[in-house]
Amino acid sequence: MTATWGIEDEAKRNAKRTELMVKGGPVEKWAALIDGVLAKSKSGFALFDRLTMADIHIFVYFGFFRSGGTPGIPKDSLDHLVHICKHKDKIANVPQVKDYYKGNENPAYAFLKA
Repeated sequence: MTATWGIEDEAKRNAKRTELMVKGGPVEKWAALIDGVLAKSKSGFALFDRLTMADIHIFVYFGFFRSGGTPGIPKDSLDHLVHICKHKDKIANVPQVKDYYKGNENPAYAFLKA
């Protein structure tokens, strides 16, 4: 995804991002691996049975992809990865995370709210 920031032509940049996100594309394949890890979790957390930095990373990273805020990345492109979607809801409702985003009205963070 990072390589797309250097593409100056907006249409080409957005097309490349969409290509990366489609089912079977490189980002989606990687996301599917993470979804598989979450599917095996008994607690719903990525590692162990408690919140870790891995959960925060997954929450923010995949939240960005699902936000609809970046041209060329369809908002629903990862919706079929149900464990990533459930994970987002779980982490967004952790009291400390919920409190952190509760008072933040910056639209860039709207997708991270419970």
